[in-house]
Amino acid sequence: MKSKRNIILKATISVCLIVFILLKIDLKNLSQVLFSVKWFLFLLSFLLLLFQQVVIAYSWNLVLKAQGNHISFDKIIQIHFIGNFLGTFLPSSIGMDVIRAYSLSKHVPKGKGVDAASSMFILRMIGFLMLFALALVISLSMYDFFKDKSIIWTVGGMFLSFVLGIGIMVNSQTKKIIEKILDILRAKAIKDKLHRFYHAVMDAAVYRKVMFRIIMLSLFTQIIGIIIFYTAGLSLNISVPIIYYFLYIPVIQVIILLPISIAGIGVREGAFVYFFTQLGVSRTQAFSLSLVVFSLILCLAFIGGIIYWCSGILIPREK
Repeated sequence: MKSKRNIILKATISVCLIVFILLKIDLKNLSQVLFSVKWFLFLLSFLLLLFQQVVIAYSWNLVLKAQGNHISFDKIIQIHFIGNFLGTFLPSSIGMDVIRAYSLSKHVPKGKGVDAASSMFILRMIGFLMLFALALVISLSMYDFFKDKSIIWTVGGMFLSFVLGIGIMVNSQTKKIIEKILDILRAKAIKDKLHRFYHAVMDAAVYRKVMFRIIMLSLFTQIIGIIIFYTAGLSLNISVPIIYYFLYIPVIQVIILLPISIAGIGVREGAFVYFFTQLGVSRTQAFSLSLVVFSLILCLAFIGGIIYWCSGILIPREK
């Protein structure tokens, strides 16, 4: 019952945010902007998105191999795209990772199911680390270029908070404290899973060459991701220097992760309008950009849906 209330609340927040934004923009102008989309650039954005997802799946496969799990790349691709499909309709993009980890757990060796979750955790954390690091490096190197210095301090604060958070999570002392609390609560099953999860993460981190490759690939995918947003903006005739995308997109993506709406609807649009209007972009164009980005996500989900329809989330175990 509580879960149902949460879904209703998040749906209400999404609707309210969308209505609020629509009241602030010219609907007639909105239709004109959307119908003027340059389809070549839209298609280019989508192809870049597809390429990015394949690279992410390859990175995931590298993590799994470092953990001793040898699963065919085509199976990883299937699971990854199915996660995109089902995760698109969940309250947070983290739901995609849960689905992928659940599906993958059916294919790892018996007793190593925790590797499915830990590999996804490693990939996600490295991805965010590279995203914030990229934004921070650019903001510091271009410090005098930006009139509004607050966004630079915001990015720096988010980066440091994220690094500190990761450091606390993987720290052995933190693990011991949590285990003591679980002992008091007599939650032995949870304690055992936490123990296996922690060691699965640390075991993969030992392989420095593999981790270096994953970090470089993650940095590459983050750059591609920002270029996707930039190309989508160009398809709407939004003339904003790409440097601003490297600053704002990391912040927007973190905001979208907040589980306060359905699939980030409303939050995404509000974030685009808030940040891009500060760059001289009209509310209508900023809102249109969020819609174009969401349409790209839906197109990607459609491909995942086809794979899901053909195989299902519980893809048959390889013999």
